[in-house]
Amino acid sequence: MKKKLLHKSLIIALLATVSSCCFAQNHFAFKARLDKAKQSAFYKIVLPPKVIGRCQNDVADLRILDEQNNQVAYLLKQDAAQFSENSFIEFPIIKKEKE
Repeated sequence: MKKKLLHKSLIIALLATVSSCCFAQNHFAFKARLDKAKQSAFYKIVLPPKVIGRCQNDVADLRILDEQNNQVAYLLKQDAAQFSENSFIEFPIIKKEKE
């Protein structure tokens, strides 16, 4: 009798834990609004530093939701860093010998 009660209690605790983990995905720590898309196409969305600063390093936790709170597929493109500065330094020749 006690074993059945213990098993039922463990099953209820397990189901409660699993269901709380599933519903935890619907509560976001940070939200930002996007402008409404005028037509179905690819859009370039520049993410501000306040959004990037709240994301994981690989931006794996970024989600875009539509009006019905369905996730929308997106492509993530990061532009390569561009440096316009010329960093070539010419050093003077100190010694020139043939061996």
